[in-house]
Amino acid sequence: MRFPFFALLAVSAMFGEWSFWALVAALLHEMGHLAAVLILGGSPERIETGAAGLCITIPERYRTAPIFAAGPVANILTAVVFAPLSPRFAAINIIMGLMNLFPTPPLDGGKLMQLILQKTANQKTADRIEAAVSFSALAVLLTAGIYILLRSKGNFSLLVVGLWLFYKLMRNYI
Repeated sequence: MRFPFFALLAVSAMFGEWSFWALVAALLHEMGHLAAVLILGGSPERIETGAAGLCITIPERYRTAPIFAAGPVANILTAVVFAPLSPRFAAINIIMGLMNLFPTPPLDGGKLMQLILQKTANQKTADRIEAAVSFSALAVLLTAGIYILLRSKGNFSLLVVGLWLFYKLMRNYI
């Protein structure tokens, strides 16, 4: 385990129960990916902890739509099961599942978009469409993050997610 993971745990402890359940939802999300890889007969290249929680590196040959969709599906199924028992945990799982379908790499939605574009367009066109969709979606997310920050007088979580995605996206294009 690396230091950023312990930092994540420490920060989560400061924010209370909500943060704990978000970490559990993130773990379930990654376990969905892992289960799909194992069901398809593969094994992960690497499992590590970091600032985003748990990260599973999947071999190239298993980077398919069912594997990428398995994380969000695990969150949505968890939400359905836990809705009567813990509406908060269910809501966190729905948010995590839907957020990961956002069409920006490195999220699952961005990876699914890449797979679709690779099958439907030549590489140059696919790259242009991916960049246009990713940056447009990110602009909406960052705008929503700023709006929520200003309206809530302090909730910066969506803005932080947007900035992190912007950083990751820029690393792909620079």
